[in-house]
Amino acid sequence: MLKSFLAFPFTILSFLAVSAQNNSSSNVKTIVTGVLKNIPDSISYIYFISTGNSNTDSTPVVGNKYVYEINSTDRPCFITFFIKSPKLLEAYEERNLAVLLLDGKNVTVTSTDSFPNMLVSGSSAYNEFMKLERMREPYSRQLVNLFKDQNQKRQMKDKDAVNIVQAKVDSVRDRLSGEYIAYVKKNLSSPAAIYALSTALDQASDKDKAATEVGKLYISRPERDKQSSFGKRIKNKIYDETPGVGKKAIDFTLPDTVNNAISLASYRGQYLLLDFWASWCGPCRAENKYIIQAWHQYKSKNFTVLSVSLDGKEDQDKWIEAIHKDGLLWQQVIDKDAKVRKMYNITSIPRNFLIDPTGKIIDKNLRGERLEKVLSKLEDGGMLLPVDQSKIPISKAHRSSVKEKLQRFSSF
Repeated sequence: MLKSFLAFPFTILSFLAVSAQNNSSSNVKTIVTGVLKNIPDSISYIYFISTGNSNTDSTPVVGNKYVYEINSTDRPCFITFFIKSPKLLEAYEERNLAVLLLDGKNVTVTSTDSFPNMLVSGSSAYNEFMKLERMREPYSRQLVNLFKDQNQKRQMKDKDAVNIVQAKVDSVRDRLSGEYIAYVKKNLSSPAAIYALSTALDQASDKDKAATEVGKLYISRPERDKQSSFGKRIKNKIYDETPGVGKKAIDFTLPDTVNNAISLASYRGQYLLLDFWASWCGPCRAENKYIIQAWHQYKSKNFTVLSVSLDGKEDQDKWIEAIHKDGLLWQQVIDKDAKVRKMYNITSIPRNFLIDPTGKIIDKNLRGERLEKVLSKLEDGGMLLPVDQSKIPISKAHRSSVKEKLQRFSSF
């Protein structure tokens, strides 16, 4: 039986944002035959996103049955099923989605009582995936409880207690990462091995240590695994070619929501989180809550954020709508032609860089609670100090212009 693991950070949502290019010449079709039993929801279509295929597909439900032909050449293929369009945020709610790991063999998927309550037959990759899920579940429960505890401590503004809980979170994540690595060592021929290695990197708090362990196993994987989306993701993380820590951030100029030119250089003198995201990126939207929290906490202490959207030219309205819905009050710019994306070698989002007042990158990929942890250390070290608010390069005029532009959206 398959359970959604949205409650666990950096799993489904993070992988949906990965660039899904695949160079495999194999084009074996995979047929998914679905059956809905005793489902209270009225379901007309099933939507799909799969690795190796950058498009969202859909198929109609007829007589409580559906058939879908996977176009992805990825092996293994990570596929997410939705009963609402992935363009809607509610599609990412637990009861509206389910995930599978498939190996190219045809499968039958039966949902009983609720859509994500699935029984799958025909895939050895799925069977191994479920073993990993059962291994993960106790760690996930620990993390959910720790995050609740941490939020309570944060509301009480007890920074020391927050940091103590964070240390526990890091410990749990590193142990879980180790479990995935141990699984691969014991199951070298598993069709889910490359997925497990990629997940080990995602879950690790100590990224450097995990990268060393994963790298040793990655090198010995067959070429098919290396050419999969999971394999390419591991390569991108281990051999990260984005501008490195200690390097100067590359300057650029992009238009904001009202087409004013905003340059990175204009932020010299401040600590800046340069954040790459997009309105269509579920993981990015989930990550925004952490950035909002950090911005409110440190905006008066010489810290701010510059968000670079990778939305295309045709998605300008969706970009502005997302800014409004998520409550993003700092400066927003858009990289319509992907020039800055290429400049920073952004192959997946969300991705961010922490830049110091001299324009040097001092950290990157600060996801979830890690962002606040790093900023807290800067504050404790006397690096983040109160400054004149008028010097922060975002104006009331900018906020007003966004509100005016949003008035034409009928949903508001």
